[in-house]
Amino acid sequence: MEGMFEAQSFAKKAEVPTAESSERNKDAIEKKFFESGFDLADAALCFRVFKVGAFDEKSSDQFKKQVTSISNFNQLIQNRLGEKAPHSIIITNSDLEEDGKQDLNSSGLQILYTDPAKAKRRASLAKHLVGEKSVAEGKFSYSDMLNEPMKNEDLSKFFFVSSDLTNKPEELLQQVMGMEMIKEIFEVAHPEKLAIIGSAVEGIHVIELVNRIIKGEEDLNMENISQIFHNNALSQVGKDTKFSGIADNALAGKVEINGKLEPIGGNEDFLYGLKEILYHEKDCILLIDPYIAGERQGEVKAVDSKYLRRAAVYKLYAERAVRQAGKRDVIDLGDETELSEEKVNEIVSDAMDKHLFFSRINHEGVPEIVLTSRQRTKGVLAPI
Repeated sequence: MEGMFEAQSFAKKAEVPTAESSERNKDAIEKKFFESGFDLADAALCFRVFKVGAFDEKSSDQFKKQVTSISNFNQLIQNRLGEKAPHSIIITNSDLEEDGKQDLNSSGLQILYTDPAKAKRRASLAKHLVGEKSVAEGKFSYSDMLNEPMKNEDLSKFFFVSSDLTNKPEELLQQVMGMEMIKEIFEVAHPEKLAIIGSAVEGIHVIELVNRIIKGEEDLNMENISQIFHNNALSQVGKDTKFSGIADNALAGKVEINGKLEPIGGNEDFLYGLKEILYHEKDCILLIDPYIAGERQGEVKAVDSKYLRRAAVYKLYAERAVRQAGKRDVIDLGDETELSEEKVNEIVSDAMDKHLFFSRINHEGVPEIVLTSRQRTKGVLAPI
């Protein structure tokens, strides 16, 4: 693959994604994927399907639909990609009720069960980690679901995929192939410098905000980064990636959203990506064109409150990561004893300008980096 795209210009100016370009460009991805010799045979698509507690009729039906949709998507990629198809894995909780386990076994796919005892152990140790703020009870842990595949599989590339995205099978297939192309090209140029690659999903990422930041109409900062950074609805990481246990629900306490206390947790991708940037100067890439458009089943309700919660959690994670990096002399915090929001925003914004890149795949199926207005002003170079 090396040299295959060298005649192309990878850094583009202010070419923003639109619904039309997203629809048009994705048609070229599959063609380019095969022509250029890309392969997903050593990759794994890890779908998270879980149910905590007893099933009722509604939740049982929903669970069955998730499992069936994953099985159907797996069949689609096997038929379409053949020997180049990735391996499909379902990750779930080991205390799942027997009816759910039977549904999973009937899928014919590999099932990985996470151990809830890990979350309980972390909860018991939380006072040593974060002190009295922790109100963790050791309930179900996303972190264990994300870390589990690294234990037993000799697979070098892992995509974490929210099961509801299989309701858009053609779009999901295009995103997976597009992300793989970008990752492979990046690794040729900068081996072991990519922390994470994600794919924009409407309802999680705000595409119009991405466009405004690219054009310089708005700046990336701690107030809006939660609307455009990676999310494990669809992201790709390497085999040795470890997500922080601090992202367990309530391990780091709770935060007030609309007058209600919500547990701090989730958003593992941001905490992982920021720490990789601060500690190792690695890069994060988000595929924004094409993106998965339209409503996602199960993600339609309370989108605004999710953004509010995510923004608050991002701020807390950012302060924690920056403070720890300062204590370990990874970054210079000067004489600032009280770490202000302004200082955190300054450090994070500068780090993201240097190491967070938006990408698109053009109408020829060729990956490109789209630099933001502020990146161009700062003289930041595209990594590919």
